Amino acid sequence: MYGAEAVVINLARGLEDAGHESLIGVFSHPEEPAPQLFEVARASGLSACLIPCEGQLDLEVPKRIEALLAEEKVDLLHAHGYKADVYVRLASRHVQAPVVATCHTWHDVGFKDCAYGVIDRFALRGFDEIIAVSADVERRLLKAGIKQHRIHRIRNGIDATVFGNSDRKEYVEDVPLVVGMACRLAHEKGIDLFAEMAANILREQPDVRFRIAGDGDQRVAFEQRLTGLNISSHVEVFGRLDDMSAFYSSLDILVSSSRSEGYPINLLEAMANGLPIVATAVGEVPSIVRDHKTGLLVSPGDVQALTDATVSLLQNAEQRRCYGSAAKALAVQEHSASRMTSEIVEIYRHALQARERNSGRS
Repeated sequence: MYGAEAVVINLARGLEDAGHESLIGVFSHPEEPAPQLFEVARASGLSACLIPCEGQLDLEVPKRIEALLAEEKVDLLHAHGYKADVYVRLASRHVQAPVVATCHTWHDVGFKDCAYGVIDRFALRGFDEIIAVSADVERRLLKAGIKQHRIHRIRNGIDATVFGNSDRKEYVEDVPLVVGMACRLAHEKGIDLFAEMAANILREQPDVRFRIAGDGDQRVAFEQRLTGLNISSHVEVFGRLDDMSAFYSSLDILVSSSRSEGYPINLLEAMANGLPIVATAVGEVPSIVRDHKTGLLVSPGDVQALTDATVSLLQNAEQRRCYGSAAKALAVQEHSASRMTSEIVEIYRHALQARERNSGRS
């Protein structure tokens, strides 16, 4: 459950609250027969189904999607992520329902990621409407030849009522302060930078503790790096967590050391939990974190700046409280799931109306 998955859940809840029916289709494979997104959806009372998908390219998947659309009498199909985009594009050639996609970001780290990004943007040319979560995503869609009128920039949103319900950790003298990170453990998230920042802080403030929620293909390398820096005993790596509100509530500061981002959900969640943020100014982060109001922004890749900003908050309890309070208010006021859902519903209406007009002409 990372950013895109959280958006799917928030959107489905918002659609249900607005009186629409939604069904979340989740790809499954032998190594992961019931992905976390499916489990969370079902536990939340949302309708969800599994779509078996084996190997790098399973040509039966488009047929399964077509059958699902017919069986459920689906009016519109909304894809999230390059894998869904490609399969939905293949399936859409034989169905009447309009197709919409949300593009969260492309990291383009390594040949495989770059290739997937190129294939994805090519597939997106066949979609009726495309939602971009950031200016950078919109720019790259335009560069890929997608017409401006089919691209809509919509900010991600969260259900703020889900967060902040756990007992907040309050500052108490002689109790170690805790700095956290919540992300997929991958190179683009700057996890190596976070490790170096932690080592820098611990040289001066050995009582500080660090907690990380998330998993990924770089987890082993990250843990090895912690060992190499001799700070493993000060850093807890939890992996996948189901109760993120409780995790955020155990922290004093959330740090995001990303090299690239789209519109990161983890920052919105942490803000809704009343946490001050230290983050690198990448992607749409500067539009989420208000510098010196809800947190501190630093240049990407600058470990010393990341260290200095975090230390400044660690040493100022009143500033942490002020930033955290302002962050919570901002998350509720500007980043609600209901706002995101209403904007997306308008895109749905536009796609349905356009498809009806085109059908009338034919």
